[in-house]
Amino acid sequence: MHHLFVGDGVARLLEGLVEAIQRHFQGASWQHCQTHLTRNVLDGCPKQLRGELKHRLQELFTAPDLETVRTLLDR
Repeated sequence: MHHLFVGDGVARLLEGLVEAIQRHFQGASWQHCQTHLTRNVLDGCPKQLRGELKHRLQELFTAPDLETVRTLLDR
């Protein structure tokens, strides 16, 4: 069984939480939540591109499978 933990970046600052997860869920993955990832990406791009970029990110996040993601990225 593989465990996935999702956080907003703040949890990474809580060393005790991260250490506990690593100790008790060996091999677990850590993933930034989509909302905060999107915010961080949009904050770093020019304002005139934010609407299109947000739309494309949402398409990727809701894609039903990896093949669809690859097709969307090739556009």
